Amino acid sequence: MSAPSAAPRGARALLEVEGLTVRTAQEQLLVHDVGFTLDRGEVMGLVGESGSGKSLTAKAIVGLLPRELRAQGAVALEGEALLGARERALRAIRGSRISLLLQDPFTMLNPLQTVGVHIAESLRGPRDRARTEREIARRLEEVGLDAAVARRHPFELSGGMAQRAAIAAALAGDPDLLIVDEPTTALDVTNQERVLRLLAALRRGRGMALMLITHDLDVAAAICDRMVVMYAGSVVENAPAPALLAAPRHPYSLGLLLSRPPLSAYTEQLRFIPGNVPKASAVTDRCPFAARCRWQQDRCIAGRPPLDPLDPAHLVRCVRAGEIAGELRRELDAAVAPAAPPPPPEGAPVARVQEAVKTYRSASGRRGGDATHALRGVSFEIVEGECLGLVGESGSGKTTIAKALVGLTRVDGGRVELAGLDVSDYGALGRAERTAARRAVQVVFQNPYASLNPAMSVGAALREALAVRDPSAAGAAEAERLLARVGLPGAYARCRPAALSGGERQRVAIARALAVRPRLLICDEPVASLDVSIQAQILELLREIRRSEGTSLLFISHDLSVVRQMADRIVVLYRGEVVEEGPAGAVLDTPRHEYTRTLLASSASHTGITDRRRS
Repeated sequence: MSAPSAAPRGARALLEVEGLTVRTAQEQLLVHDVGFTLDRGEVMGLVGESGSGKSLTAKAIVGLLPRELRAQGAVALEGEALLGARERALRAIRGSRISLLLQDPFTMLNPLQTVGVHIAESLRGPRDRARTEREIARRLEEVGLDAAVARRHPFELSGGMAQRAAIAAALAGDPDLLIVDEPTTALDVTNQERVLRLLAALRRGRGMALMLITHDLDVAAAICDRMVVMYAGSVVENAPAPALLAAPRHPYSLGLLLSRPPLSAYTEQLRFIPGNVPKASAVTDRCPFAARCRWQQDRCIAGRPPLDPLDPAHLVRCVRAGEIAGELRRELDAAVAPAAPPPPPEGAPVARVQEAVKTYRSASGRRGGDATHALRGVSFEIVEGECLGLVGESGSGKTTIAKALVGLTRVDGGRVELAGLDVSDYGALGRAERTAARRAVQVVFQNPYASLNPAMSVGAALREALAVRDPSAAGAAEAERLLARVGLPGAYARCRPAALSGGERQRVAIARALAVRPRLLICDEPVASLDVSIQAQILELLREIRRSEGTSLLFISHDLSVVRQMADRIVVLYRGEVVEEGPAGAVLDTPRHEYTRTLLASSASHTGITDRRRS
């Protein structure tokens, strides 16, 4: 999917943001002097890592900041001031002129209301019941959903369907501007592509402006005319999307581009930006990126650089932008260095799934209604030291397989083996066998915060896991050794999960999984919710663990760029069946099955964009 051409700039922009600053009640700075314009019909990407201030900027624009925060500056919609406007005036604008779509559609949709009720609440003007139903059906059709979806509740929808229903509700008031916050992060690759295509088509058909908030430059590149890159609460680059992708002028923008693993080839060393995003309040008197920048000089920390125009359409906050442009371009051109992947291991199987069958039945299903066939005769094996990539859309059976291996579900037919044990039914195992099975496999989940007890310190969580292997080894020194193993200081043992960043929490989750020295580590979308630079760090950590420990990995992901860098072999699942299996390079370079080709096409439509722009 190529980025559309920029909309012509008129005398007055649809949205004008100038000097936007957000502070806490204690005067802590969160967003610093943000400014940009957005024309009617234009698509702008607001890009940056977590903590850069993207979502706070969007909430300040629509007047939805938490009560403890306050905004200063100027925000105007076609000349009408929004910042400082009364709540009654803002309520009249929200939905009808500006609409905000959040990352998780299930947090936007009331589980007690049907989809039709959500849409009807935002429709303009009086309507009788028949006209309302026809309009709801039209709105659902616009986002690719059947009219019957209007009678369903959010919890009855898949993630992709729920996101489209939320879009229909957000657009029911026919807004001039739609702000979408990370709309594809939790979706599989095919649903990601559908949502991006839908947003692009709606923008064209309606002539509305679109602001896309994302941490992924590839996603922004798919549909954006312009990109505004934020870092530590400040705008560091503002440029047309093709220009920024071809020649980023700020080192941070380059770092984001280089952190994205390529879809086209295996690379021996994944790139990432070292360090963490600082607080906006800590970098008001210097270049906010200086501490992480290879090109830093004394003048970079002598004062805050202005956001200067390189040309009328390209702004950058870097005092060395003119000097280092050539170096940045050479870094980008040399970014993808294809390498031969390491030879696959040839050990004995550590896990084997043979003709596994699993059917889920609802209450109505037990009375002869519909049943969901999650697995339909699935077979594969994982040998010692191997990484097997398991890919497919939501509902393909990936998570059911993971649950069967760890004993969270029981297969209805076939056989599941783990470390030589038949674990098809954990309940039928003796105590010693069940303990051995649980020590042989551990899981790293997508959301590290949900997998860690918020009331328990990091050290306590690690000591608890160490005690499972050997109570005598569950001391503070061993917990600190585990932290060092995943690249964290020993002092983190005293912290609670809430005090850590998302990447740090995921490192703790990996450390806890390694505490029992499992033979198989199941990674279920372990980097899907992380910033691209943090993703690369976690992937490199998992690679190193596999090399040094000989641990086998079952790597479950919808991101084929990530799978390319991790897996020796790939198993492709579709509706509970294995439709393709083979070496990672062969499956991704010369796919045999039409479904695999569809997954690759969906990935290439946005996750491969930076590959193509760099070549």
